[in-house]
Amino acid sequence: MHAKHVVIEWGQPELADTAELLVSELVTNAVRACAALPSPVVEVWLASDRGCVVVGVWDGSADMPARRETAAQDEAGRGLLIIETLSADWGWYRQDGGKLVWALLADDGGSVP
Repeated sequence: MHAKHVVIEWGQPELADTAELLVSELVTNAVRACAALPSPVVEVWLASDRGCVVVGVWDGSADMPARRETAAQDEAGRGLLIIETLSADWGWYRQDGGKLVWALLADDGGSVP
């Protein structure tokens, strides 16, 4: 909900619901990825240039995200598919002993300026 309010305050209400969903998916993946670590830490950041919003989530796990094939009856495993579908672009890279996964939202329906 915090991400949604921040994006609205930035004057991009059309991206707010999508930003909220992407933060939820990315944080859920990050929490699962670092759950077995001695000190599981997750960091979230948002950035905007008034045309796009970038959502970034860092966790201390070295395991890179991987999209899974899921069956219709599966209750989990669609997070990266959702991120890929709703964002104009997304990716990940290793950073500070873990990884950062990011998603870019564009206010023109998906294309990056």
